[in-house]
Amino acid sequence: MNNCVILFGGGTGSRFKSNIPKQFAKIDGKSIFYHTFLKFKKSNRVDKILCVCIESYIGDLRDEIENEDKLLDIIPGSTDAMSSILNGIDYLNNIKFSGNVIIHDAIRPIISYDDIESNIDIAEKYGNCIEYIDFYETIMFKETILRREDCKILRAPQTFKLEEITRCFELMKNQYKSCRDCAELAIKCGVSLHYHRCDTKNIKVTYPEDFNIATEYLK
Repeated sequence: MNNCVILFGGGTGSRFKSNIPKQFAKIDGKSIFYHTFLKFKKSNRVDKILCVCIESYIGDLRDEIENEDKLLDIIPGSTDAMSSILNGIDYLNNIKFSGNVIIHDAIRPIISYDDIESNIDIAEKYGNCIEYIDFYETIMFKETILRREDCKILRAPQTFKLEEITRCFELMKNQYKSCRDCAELAIKCGVSLHYHRCDTKNIKVTYPEDFNIATEYLK
C-alpha cells in the first residue's frame, strides 16, 4: 500500500443552510461524500481510502461504502478540518503505513482522474504536491493591488509523504488548528512545496449554489 487517501468530512456545514451536513447531501441518489470516494476508488494509482467522518454519520456512510474494495476504514472526525486530518494521520501511523498520504475534502467531488494521477506523479518525484488554480481577477490586499502572477488559489488533493506531514503536525502541535490546510502547515514548518494546476471545476461544495454546480457535473 503506497498511496492512501485521507478523505475527510467532519464539518457540519452551517454555510450550506441545510438540516444535514453538506457532505451527506444527495446527488443522483448518492451522498457527496460517496461521489468523492468513487473518484479516488476508480484511480489505479490509489491503493486505499481512509474516510474521516462525523461520528453520528458513520453508520450512514458505512451503509453506502462498506462493500467497496478500496475502503480502509471509517473513523470519527473532529470539530475542525485539521484535527480530522490528524485523526487520519494518527490512524495510518498506528497501522504502520508508509507511503504517500493524499489529503482531500469529501466535499470536492468534481476532481478529475487526470488531476489525481498528476498530483501523485509529482508527489512521488518531489515529495509532495498541492493542487491550485490561477487568479483571473484583480486581487486587493488591504489597499494594495497584488500581482496575480504571484498568487495561487490552493485546492486539493494535497499529497505528502506520511512521515513528512506527521513531522509537521508534531512541530506545530499547539498551533496546527490555526492553519487553513496542510499546505499552510507545511510552509510554516519550512517545507518546500510543489504544485499542479488543476481543473477549475475542482470546487468545494460550501454554499447552496456550489451544490447546484456539482449536481450539473455529477448527475
